[in-house]
Amino acid sequence: MIHIHSDKITTNANIYYDREQEKMIATVQEFEDDISSVLKVYTLPVLPVSDEASAAYYAALDREDRHGTFPYILSGTAFAIAAAASAAVYVVRRRRRRRHPVPARRPAAGPHTRNALYLFGPFEAFDAGGRDMTSSFTVQQMQLLCLILYHTMSGNGISGRRLSSYLWPDKSEEKVKNSRNVAINHLRKSLSGLESAGIVHENGCYRFDCGNGLWCDYIRFEQIMSSDNPSGDVDELLAILARGKFLAFADDPLFDSFKENVERRIEPFLSSEIENRFIAKDYGKVVEIAEMLFRIDPASEIAIAMLVKALVKQKRHEDARLRYRSFCEVWQSVYDADYHVPFDTLCADARTSRK
Repeated sequence: MIHIHSDKITTNANIYYDREQEKMIATVQEFEDDISSVLKVYTLPVLPVSDEASAAYYAALDREDRHGTFPYILSGTAFAIAAAASAAVYVVRRRRRRRHPVPARRPAAGPHTRNALYLFGPFEAFDAGGRDMTSSFTVQQMQLLCLILYHTMSGNGISGRRLSSYLWPDKSEEKVKNSRNVAINHLRKSLSGLESAGIVHENGCYRFDCGNGLWCDYIRFEQIMSSDNPSGDVDELLAILARGKFLAFADDPLFDSFKENVERRIEPFLSSEIENRFIAKDYGKVVEIAEMLFRIDPASEIAIAMLVKALVKQKRHEDARLRYRSFCEVWQSVYDADYHVPFDTLCADARTSRK
């Protein structure tokens, strides 16, 4: 939620949309006297409207300025309310993750170690012979690869101008063009160790081009999530998610919206699957899925409820109590209140459950 202190009539607030970065920007200017003011800027990761409304908005922008990058003012009370609601959810989620990061642990071994690329958990790359070539990629090359691959999977790639706005936001297009070309060439050289993988430039956009010989966890994730029957690949999907968060190695805020978009799709899947595994009495997997949910939302109620129940079913009562206490500390710091479901209630639910 964005709080505004308005003692002066000159206090104002606006919402903008930065088309190049695909982010909402809210500005709040507060006056305490007639001499000075405080300007606050907030960013939101996505446009909080339906796909249809978003498409109509893009079309309107294209008619007005097909090549413009200037943020456009978005008007309308309803739209402002929607943006504020989206901001509240986004800020709470980020505050939970920043205050209570999940303890680092060794990721599960990947199922593919030949001609493979991993973007969930730690970044890893293996050539066709199984050699670990992760160190061949610099931080900038990882960023470039992730930006191009993400926009390839979600569209037709990313334009040079948008790519520049992400990685060189303070430079003009003319000044950054050479730097961008050099960076792309270096990335292509690093990718040359992978078969059936490369960066192509078509129709003004860069996109990630790969054949069936390359295995990439993010590409496989998108294939499973977009399939008509993803339930047939649940175990494979869980194995991908077990490695860690999407782009866990990328701390730059420019990736926050990508992470949010992926996590928004993962969370309902995990919430449903943890129930299914409990019904199937697969309590070990329930514990694993609970940990995955905590990576997305350290204050997840469904995760703590199912985790405690699964540990009780496994007769690990002390572990259940310790995890519950840790969760309550997180809840207290996030909401400034005690968690409302007692430990004994969760235990009782586990004992009386017919599942």
